[in-house]
Amino acid sequence: MKWYAYPIAITAYCIYVSMLVAGVFIHFEYSENWYWACGIGVVFLGIAFGLSKVGWSDELKVGLQVALILSPLIYLVNQKTPEQKQVRIFLVPQDYTGKLHIRFVPPEEVRAKQDGDTVYMKFDERGRLALSGVYRKVNDDMATRLFYADSTGRMTPIRFASAGNLPADTSKAVLVAGDSEYESGKVKGMTYILDKPQHIAARLKKKK
Repeated sequence: MKWYAYPIAITAYCIYVSMLVAGVFIHFEYSENWYWACGIGVVFLGIAFGLSKVGWSDELKVGLQVALILSPLIYLVNQKTPEQKQVRIFLVPQDYTGKLHIRFVPPEEVRAKQDGDTVYMKFDERGRLALSGVYRKVNDDMATRLFYADSTGRMTPIRFASAGNLPADTSKAVLVAGDSEYESGKVKGMTYILDKPQHIAARLKKKK
């Protein structure tokens, strides 16, 4: 039995190695797509095991496995429609300062206003927001698309800053990342601090 007679098994092992590298070395947070990939790997290994028990030629086995691997990919490529990238905007009540807390919930529990491809996520008067999504993507959106919103709908951008490098301008509030909450190895919530730099510095000093 030649090792190259089972490319479908090699593909499955490549999937698992990729997941291991992403999780251990890159600290990648797995989404549902990765769990589907894990399931596909199990199916591929099952097919390889079944083929190893039949007396077909290596050429026939390889041809069948290549067809099994490429057919779904070709189908998906041909069926794929242009995907509109959704833009997520975070809104905070005008002049609010203090903690902003994001809690991750299932998609059906999220309340948001959508205008075309733009989704507006609004924190309540206590700085809380229920949201679904991947932690890293949400964190990036908070750093680049957070605004104060007044009663007229006017939006003022809020700058993201590092706790160790706060801006010299003390007249405007900035956003600083806080702590993350974990449950069963997954991020279940995130806390930020929205305040003027001098007040954030005082908070951090007091925390120490």
